[in-house]
Amino acid sequence: RSKATAKTSMDRPELGFGVPAIDDRSIRRILAAVLPIQSRNFVVMEVKGNLVAEDRKGMVSKWSGMGFKLSAVIVMGEPPAAFKERSRELQLKTKQEASDAQFRLKQAEARKKKELERKQQAMEKERAKKAKLQKKAAEEFKRKVEIEKRKKLAALKGEEYNPDEDEEMKAPEEAEEAEEEAVEEEPEPMEEEPPTVELTPEEKELTFRKKPIPDLTEYVLGTTFLKFTLPEKEEGFDEFRYEWSKEAQSKEYIKQWVQHRKTTMRIEDLQPGEWFQTTWKEWQKTLSVWHSKQNQYKASVAKKAVEKAARQAKRAAIKEAKAKAAAVRAHNREAVKAAAAKAMAVKPPSMEEGGEEAGEGEKPQEEQPQEEKEEEEEEPAAPEEEP
Repeated sequence: RSKATAKTSMDRPELGFGVPAIDDRSIRRILAAVLPIQSRNFVVMEVKGNLVAEDRKGMVSKWSGMGFKLSAVIVMGEPPAAFKERSRELQLKTKQEASDAQFRLKQAEARKKKELERKQQAMEKERAKKAKLQKKAAEEFKRKVEIEKRKKLAALKGEEYNPDEDEEMKAPEEAEEAEEEAVEEEPEPMEEEPPTVELTPEEKELTFRKKPIPDLTEYVLGTTFLKFTLPEKEEGFDEFRYEWSKEAQSKEYIKQWVQHRKTTMRIEDLQPGEWFQTTWKEWQKTLSVWHSKQNQYKASVAKKAVEKAARQAKRAAIKEAKAKAAAVRAHNREAVKAAAAKAMAVKPPSMEEGGEEAGEGEKPQEEQPQEEKEEEEEEPAAPEEEP
């Protein structure tokens, strides 16, 4: 099966061959039964299985009972120059293929656009041709109607009408139309060669090329990379071969690699410890107390605001009531004055003369309305409390 159909990872590709024994991996049991009678060398190429000690022990126990010599080949550390050169060649090839695909896609879009423009131009020409024919037919019909009308008028006058002699009614001489030139199709542009790409300096510095399908999925890598170790003699291997770096350098390399992943990668199965759980519960309790105090403070501030608004409304009502009372008193005084003036105006003359003689020099006392003096007792405003 092609690598493009692996989908998830190269280490555990999705099997979809339509053969149940292969798709459910049950064929491995048949192979395990056949292996002991086959005089061959077998290579177990599993990324996760070869890097995790538990998985390695399981494979060693399975193969050790078949009489095979178990060799651990460690390919780790600084790769040789030949590997780097091969990696750059494959990376350049992948980049060139992607560039070629993009270039062909743009060419296909350009051809499609040009073909659409040609179709639109042909449709425009066809519409213009039909419009011209319709206009010509309409003019011919109008000329014939006019000829018939003039023939009738001439018949009424007893004359004979010959349209060939009427300059106005002569059919316009049709210019010999040249045959329509065939639409000159633009020659198809020659197939251009896709541009040649090159690796950037950063890409040239990469030791391992990036693949479209990873060796391990992000989840599997995030849950197992902390368990990655190199094979040990205690696991049951008969031979150890270090292809790139020596044993010490290889162990240091994987140690640094795991340490780097700890700081740059999400650890999927990371669980909080007892200290975190205890501290988290204390923090939740403290936060709850703070929220409670904050709510109490907000309720106190809201209560004070309501009380202040009530006091202001009460003072405004008292002030309005006093203003209304003062207006009523002023109106009453004006009414009393008007009544007194009216009474003086309607006194009999005899009473006025007798009054002048008897009390000469004395002026009649007008009844003065006594004004009620009320002390405005205003409730002292309570001092506003600061929240």
